[in-house]
Amino acid sequence: MSDLICPSCKDPAETTNTKYGRRDDCSNCELWSWGGKPLSDRETHNARKAAHAAFDKLWKGGDMTRSDAYALLAPELGLTTRECHMATMDKATALRVPAAAGAITERTQGPPTCHCGHTKEQHDTKTKGCKHVASTQSRAQKQYGSKRKTYVVCPCKGFRT
Repeated sequence: MSDLICPSCKDPAETTNTKYGRRDDCSNCELWSWGGKPLSDRETHNARKAAHAAFDKLWKGGDMTRSDAYALLAPELGLTTRECHMATMDKATALRVPAAAGAITERTQGPPTCHCGHTKEQHDTKTKGCKHVASTQSRAQKQYGSKRKTYVVCPCKGFRT
């Protein structure tokens, strides 16, 4: 028997010790959890996995600590830092995490860039490559003082991160 109560049927959850750790189940409602966390359904677990994948990109790159990332994420979701943890989020909140993490990334690191170093706005949709200002002017442009920008197409073949 577990100290956890199923939020749906109000029966106590069954605890099993597995090689991966403690697992609590409600066989009546098909809810489960790991490590004594609140019971939840498959959709909530999947939403939390996607939330973790997006959130982990914020701090695993080394630009900030995990605590710093949670401190930035909490106000984006309308939560306190103490309430903001993936394991306790409901499905609706977890589904909002990827967009919030993207907003934090853009705010803290600037717009995403392609592997070639150009931003999405620099990519030309017609040529499927980067459109950026050429770093040198042609001889004719130098001779006649042309102020016209020359665009060249990068060989990267489209925006990829």
